[in-house]
Amino acid sequence: MMLLGALGLPLIATGTPAGFVAGAVLAFSAGWGWTGLLLATTLRLVPGQAEQAGHTVQVGVYAGATVAPFAFGALSSAAGFTWAALAAAAAGLAGAVSITAGARLARGARRQEPGAGH
Repeated sequence: MMLLGALGLPLIATGTPAGFVAGAVLAFSAGWGWTGLLLATTLRLVPGQAEQAGHTVQVGVYAGATVAPFAFGALSSAAGFTWAALAAAAAGLAGAVSITAGARLARGARRQEPGAGH
């Protein structure tokens, strides 16, 4: 979902009405929808520690939601809207790659735990 949201941002940057609408749908539906899945997955991965896990995820999500608009505005003022949208897309892509890599590492670590698969 994060990857789909990141793919929507270059569409927004095209400057065409159709590109903007398609990009906005991707960026805001998929681009924000992943946060709920992240929280649900985190709670599943750390049973018995729901408060701490939920707190940690929510702090990160809301800190990003607070800082990102200001950063986007500053970058847009300095480099223009197109470059700011492309930079946001690159950040979303980096986030999607990081989450995928982390999930694979966690999956590999669980497989190597004593008693795994029994």
